[in-house]
Amino acid sequence: MASFLADSFSITVLTNKSKSDYTNFDSKKEYLIKRFLKPLSNKKNKILRLFHGLKFSTSIFFYLLFNRRESLLFFVSNPPFLALAGYFLNLFRGQRYIYLIHDIYPDLAINFSYIKDRSIVATLWRFFNNKIFKRSKYNVMLGEESADYLSKRYPSLNKDDKLKIITNWASKEILFPLKNRDEIKKKYSVEGKFTILYSGNFGITSILEKVLELASMFKNREDILFLLVGDGQKKSKLLNIKNEKDLSNVIFLDFVDKVDLNELYNIADISLITLDKRATNLSVPSKFYNIIAVGTPIIAIMERDTDIAKIIDKCEIEERIIGHVFGEDEIDKVYDKILYLSSNIDILNIIRENSYQLFLENYSSSTIFKLYKKLFLISGEYMVDFHTHTTCSDGTLKPTELIKKAKIDGLKVIAITDHDNIAAIELAKESSKNDNITLIPGIEISSKFNELEIHIVGLFIDITNEELLEFIKKISSYRLERNVEMIKRYEEYFSKKVNMEELLGEKKLENIGKLDFARYMAKSGDIKSEYAAFRFYFSKDCPLFIEKECVSPSEAIGKIHKANGFAILAHPNQVEVKDKSELLEIIKVLKEGGLDGIEVYYTNHKKKDVKYYKKIARDFGLVISGGSDFHYEVKGNGPKLGHYGKNKKIPSEILDDFYKL
Repeated sequence: MASFLADSFSITVLTNKSKSDYTNFDSKKEYLIKRFLKPLSNKKNKILRLFHGLKFSTSIFFYLLFNRRESLLFFVSNPPFLALAGYFLNLFRGQRYIYLIHDIYPDLAINFSYIKDRSIVATLWRFFNNKIFKRSKYNVMLGEESADYLSKRYPSLNKDDKLKIITNWASKEILFPLKNRDEIKKKYSVEGKFTILYSGNFGITSILEKVLELASMFKNREDILFLLVGDGQKKSKLLNIKNEKDLSNVIFLDFVDKVDLNELYNIADISLITLDKRATNLSVPSKFYNIIAVGTPIIAIMERDTDIAKIIDKCEIEERIIGHVFGEDEIDKVYDKILYLSSNIDILNIIRENSYQLFLENYSSSTIFKLYKKLFLISGEYMVDFHTHTTCSDGTLKPTELIKKAKIDGLKVIAITDHDNIAAIELAKESSKNDNITLIPGIEISSKFNELEIHIVGLFIDITNEELLEFIKKISSYRLERNVEMIKRYEEYFSKKVNMEELLGEKKLENIGKLDFARYMAKSGDIKSEYAAFRFYFSKDCPLFIEKECVSPSEAIGKIHKANGFAILAHPNQVEVKDKSELLEIIKVLKEGGLDGIEVYYTNHKKKDVKYYKKIARDFGLVISGGSDFHYEVKGNGPKLGHYGKNKKIPSEILDDFYKL
């Protein structure tokens, strides 16, 4: 995940030292790794594990204390008290953090009798959990059932939309279906065997005793093999059970290297997932995602109201079976199901395909990492701008130059919204990636409503959408017709030819706007300023006023939606209405026609304007957007990238509405 996010953020990973590498600092191509403590050699000793976790968490806290407070922190729940560092850093200096919760403590420790429910340890743990959850920018859970459990235990999570659900994942570059499964089985000496695999931790939340009970039922079937791969505190107990029951159909292996992991998962005809009922909704087995990444059918032994069981059952309801769920007391049914599947390979192959397709659609690392990227963007104190222009319309900076300026000015997110075209998006893509700027594809569309000019900004649009592309051709032709007529009027009024090279520069005639004409006229000495062109020449009943053919707002909104974008009312203060009630009536009609949002933060919006348009957004259920409408560098009070009003930063919180997870 760090490698993926390093395309957009400066990443430093803080972790334990690996067993094979005890260097203090690793420099990766994309990010840094800071390593602190050697891993424990004896993980079975609970006191040692507690001490090691506290020591690691303390080291992290002091390291972060002397680093930049502007940095966004991301904590995971292992060790479970690590996020206390985030709580205190937020308390003392307002540092933002996100908390990813894999396992829910102290509930797990209580359910497995490590501590008592009403003990001082459990009480303090819950107290600090509540503090951590309240102070975090967001808390991330791995599934809906576990999130529901946690939110009931800690009602504060239900406020301010603090709880997000982002599942675990697997990498399709590391784990994927192999065609030569028979050859791999031969390599692992399991050729000719119907192989049932469990790979993972032999910890307290697993119920591998039930798996050995199942294996004993197949004791006389030489063609069915149970392969248990991993380690953990239950391993010695499991080996004793195997020996006592003389289970020759069970093989134990240690964890395999990552390079061999794909082969291991591809050996399996069926993969097992187990979860002790005492861990229901307190832990989500991550092996599920590895299993479906290679397309293996699943037998899950767990309660049905868990996140993984819900996914499997939902697929069965949708008639795209990926496996089956059984309770701890249903081992006889598990036996029957394995017998059935081992005799119906065609059905097994259909389940394989279903499993793999589910993974590709929902759980690949690239899909999940995009959600984390969005979460990081809405969590940090980043500068953003959702309304800018380039030389592909009436701006003066080329797309790559705009990105460079955004980088220099400290922006993290920028939307290019040229008038009636999207040419700049492709031109800016590579530059935005190189400069770690998140580029939002956009467009600004001129429309007419009851003779009033209304601009609709489209954000997050799919620039490959065919309907949108055809629509852009149409509105570009309107602009071209207007520009040709404008040149004709100019030449007639001023009795001289337009110097097309000076007017266009490197632009196309169908892309330029009135601002380009105003610049040309000021440069040619026809007028004193660009402002004079708009006031005395381009306004209605003025010499160079031309009624450009425009689409309706509903058509513009419709095409933006076809391209999966958000339709935003741009600079509402520039809609030439008689009074506020007329504007409200227009917004009501636009909302009924699908309008998604309104530009609350804009270059000339004062504090009272922002307050007024925020209220409109709330009243009409519109998302809040903001942009400078940047065209070119202006000294003084002109539009500045990432700013509105008198040099106020557009708040990054506007990302929240667009990036709902």
